[in-house]
Amino acid sequence: MDELKSRHLGLEIESCCGWGGRLDVGIIDHTDRFWASECIDAHDRQRSVGWTGLTPPPEILGTHVGSGADHSTHRSHGLTFRAGTAMWGQMGVEWDLTTATPADFAALAEWIAFHMQVRGLLHSGQVVHADLANPVLVLEGVVAQGRSDALYRLAAMEHTLTWPPGRVTLPGLDPDRRYRVTAQSPDDAAATQEIAPGWGRGGVTLPGRVLAEVGLQSPLLDPNHLVLIRAQEVSDE
Repeated sequence: MDELKSRHLGLEIESCCGWGGRLDVGIIDHTDRFWASECIDAHDRQRSVGWTGLTPPPEILGTHVGSGADHSTHRSHGLTFRAGTAMWGQMGVEWDLTTATPADFAALAEWIAFHMQVRGLLHSGQVVHADLANPVLVLEGVVAQGRSDALYRLAAMEHTLTWPPGRVTLPGLDPDRRYRVTAQSPDDAAATQEIAPGWGRGGVTLPGRVLAEVGLQSPLLDPNHLVLIRAQEVSDE
């Protein structure tokens, strides 16, 4: 691979790693990105990219927005779940757009624009994971190097056995700073609808220690739905 790249400047080599099983730190020196799996079903990708991402950072992970019905599992998911899952990586599009509606195009454009807006954070910060009490919930995030900003993704993978689903903690923040926590657009409906906890509709300001140790009440997410959560440092002035 090194010989090929020396002969062909600009060549990019992608390593496919079978859900992380063929990935090792050494190959990072010789390839340009990792493709976690040929399966781009967003439900499966929550697991495959989540576990694969324990080693490489998001900036070298190939993550794509698929079509409504996945080609390998034949499951269908809404665009928010598909695009929100693909956010944690390079976010390509793997979808026959000749079948997309004008509404699909508009929504996809919003997600791409948002990814470009926060890519500097996602591709430079510290990746964090939360061990949540409710096993159906998955929370991952990226915290800026200076810990002044963070973006988290909370997803529900199955039906919850408890209702409400419980609190979710936000790891990686400075325990002694205060943060404004809000549901993050482009699609924050899951956290701002009437059945959601109070913080979802107007945001809440709390110390990083409280967010990491006590957490926030989770929105009432249906299976295979997600919400993005933003935590930004606020001044005490």
